[in-house]
Amino acid sequence: MITRMIGRFDKFLLLMWKNLVLQYRTPIKTLVEIVAPVLFSMLLIVIRRLVDPKEYNTVIFPPFCTLPFHDKIANMICDPRSNGVVKAAGLISVDKRFPNPSKATINEHLKSVEMNSFREFSIVYSPQSKSLETVMGVFQLFFGQVVQVEDSLGLNRYFQQNATNMTFAAIQFDDSFKGAEDLKVIKHFRVSIR
Repeated sequence: MITRMIGRFDKFLLLMWKNLVLQYRTPIKTLVEIVAPVLFSMLLIVIRRLVDPKEYNTVIFPPFCTLPFHDKIANMICDPRSNGVVKAAGLISVDKRFPNPSKATINEHLKSVEMNSFREFSIVYSPQSKSLETVMGVFQLFFGQVVQVEDSLGLNRYFQQNATNMTFAAIQFDDSFKGAEDLKVIKHFRVSIR
């Protein structure tokens, strides 16, 4: 009943008094708690003043292709500005970044690739869409199979049924892309890699 009568400000003053009495009983500990942070801060400032900063020129590293082999198709994918390579390879360019290779071009290219270690793997994506099929067609050059699944639920079912398969990656585009004919009208591009 007495604690109810004491106001919040009085409780605060009582707590401050208690802390002051406890600190007063251990003066060395109190002194160390106050002086140590001040000394460490001053030490950092002094050390920083003693060290002379060195200025380095800006280093710009040249871009490189992360694909495991280098040929004209891989270079075209890594460098989308190479329009001449698109024409030389006989590929149809979509937005100059996503080639849409024909089956003959794929087979011809795979014969020339020396190191095709990704041919054992497959890539899965959802949802079904003609424009996404065009975009994902480039992966047929490097992976054994590109699997198109109807929607995100179908993608989850695919992984539950094929848990031991050799899937390199799954790309889940937003289900609103299902049946999309033109990707240029999409304002917010949401995708998650599984």
